[in-house]
Amino acid sequence: MRASNQTNKSDSSVDLVTSILLKYPVINTVNINLEERELEISFLVEEVGTDISWEEEKAYLIRNFNLFNKFQNKAGAGIKLQINRENYCGLSKVNLVRNLNELSQQEMDFMIKLIKETFAERLLKNQLHEQSFSFDLVKSIDGILAQIEELEYREKYLGFREKDKILVFNKNK
Repeated sequence: MRASNQTNKSDSSVDLVTSILLKYPVINTVNINLEERELEISFLVEEVGTDISWEEEKAYLIRNFNLFNKFQNKAGAGIKLQINRENYCGLSKVNLVRNLNELSQQEMDFMIKLIKETFAERLLKNQLHEQSFSFDLVKSIDGILAQIEELEYREKYLGFREKDKILVFNKNK
């Protein structure tokens, strides 16, 4: 029974990473850390600009994120968001780390919309994965998040795109 339970837990995590990458072509990588109860998503942005403009963009994102959660009555629910960037020769990798506490599909939609609005044309997205799918990703992502919220599990997964494939790896193995 334990082996079957373990498989279902890892399947939920892999399903979540895969669903997020399918739904949002602007996301470059997805890391899920069940031990820390965190989800990290990253985006590639052409030349973010100066440190001052980055700090303004970061403050804008955090302010709007906090406002969204206030309107959702989740302001004091232990929700935290970290935003940072790493620069690489004309490209920046923008990372959003969000704890899994009360994360929802609606909040992810809002975060992605904010990222698109903030970085506009500078945001790189995968053209190969911009298509519609026959299953309802909204229901599946919310359902998977609910399953994962109940897990006492310590696995870490990384998902990313490579050409026309989505790859997910267990970082513990």
